[in-house]
Amino acid sequence: MNQTLEWVYQVLLHRAYLQGSRYYETAESFLFFLYRFIGGCDNPATHSRFYPLLKERVMEWIGTEGDGLALAMRLIVCKFTDVKNDIDLQTLRGLQREDGGWDTGLIYKYGSSGLSIRNRGLTTVMAIHAIQRSNFASSSL
Repeated sequence: MNQTLEWVYQVLLHRAYLQGSRYYETAESFLFFLYRFIGGCDNPATHSRFYPLLKERVMEWIGTEGDGLALAMRLIVCKFTDVKNDIDLQTLRGLQREDGGWDTGLIYKYGSSGLSIRNRGLTTVMAIHAIQRSNFASSSL
C-alpha cells in the first residue's frame, strides 16, 4: 500500500495527470477520485500529506476549459479543499440546457479502442451537486 500511495503522490506532485490517462481523459477525474480517497481516509498522516498539494493543484485548474462533468468535479474538489471558485461555477451554470440538464460529460474511455463513455444523467447530477454545495457555502455566510 505504501508504494501505491507514493506513486499516487508522485503523480500529483509532478502533475502527471494533466494529459489524463488511458482510461480517464481529464485531469479532473484524477483530482476528483483523489478527493474521494482523501475524504474517506481515516489516516491523518495520509490526509495531511495529500490535502495541501491537492488544494494547490485544483487551484491551478480554475478557469480552464472543461465539459459539465469536469467542471462539476473541479467545483466539488474546490469545495472539499476550501477553495472559492466562482469562475467555474458561473461557467457550469451557463452550460445548463433549457430542460434543466447538462450535456453529456466524458466519464471513461476504453484504452485500446478509444471508445468514449459519456452520460448526461451523471453529468447533470454532478452539476446539481456541485452548484448546491457552492450555493450552500455562499448562503451560509
